[in-house]
Amino acid sequence: MSTQGRLYKSVSLACIVDPVLIVVGLLIAAMAGAVQGLTGFGSGLIMVPVLSLFLSPKEVVPVTVLLGTVINIGVLIHARKHLKLKAVLPLFLSAAIAIPLGTYLLLVMSPPALRIVIGAVVLITSAALLLGLSVRIDRERLASIPVGILSGLLQGSVTMSGPPVILFFQNQKMPRDNFRANLVTYFLATNIITIGIFAAGGIMTPSSALPAAYLLPGLLLGLALGIFASGRIPEARFRRIALLLVAAAGISSLVSGIIGIL
Repeated sequence: MSTQGRLYKSVSLACIVDPVLIVVGLLIAAMAGAVQGLTGFGSGLIMVPVLSLFLSPKEVVPVTVLLGTVINIGVLIHARKHLKLKAVLPLFLSAAIAIPLGTYLLLVMSPPALRIVIGAVVLITSAALLLGLSVRIDRERLASIPVGILSGLLQGSVTMSGPPVILFFQNQKMPRDNFRANLVTYFLATNIITIGIFAAGGIMTPSSALPAAYLLPGLLLGLALGIFASGRIPEARFRRIALLLVAAAGISSLVSGIIGIL
């Protein structure tokens, strides 16, 4: 094992036995769950940067996917009556084709460079939508195909499948309740595919579940709070919060990529 590998392993084990780190992890997980319960996305934006301080990159990805699956199930149970499956299906089928290629990119490409490109594109797009700019799309199902492919590539490589789909739904002015239900259904479906691919490729192992198990109580508490607050925020404010979170995801991706290269 390389020196870097031994360092990551020792840090990971320290996270499991250090009560202070466990408390910090639970607080971060609670915040991630609250954001996801409120908007239907955003947990990865909060968890990935913090978990990356204590876990190796190949540990962060499966932990995030496992916890994201739990969150999406919780939100979907609450929002299921607003689900519009016809809006989700083309996105999912396109993403399912692209996720294996994204997993291959995770193994062969430079994650920092990939994150810089993703961050720049997401930041520019979300800024345009915040300024009120949008693109008229009449053939929504046809447009869903490239959006799903791009999302699948990001899911398999850096577990950032959300921005393309979120920005697409925002551009289409999808109502808040449909937005949340459709988004978590899409994330749940792609996460299940990703878990299978990661398990087959040796990226997802039984030890991947240990950090996730420690964070689960905080995650569930935050999720309940976020779901409780979700119906109490005006539609316009909800859209702005969603776009600001996506912009923050773009900045996070951009900064982490630059740090990784430096």
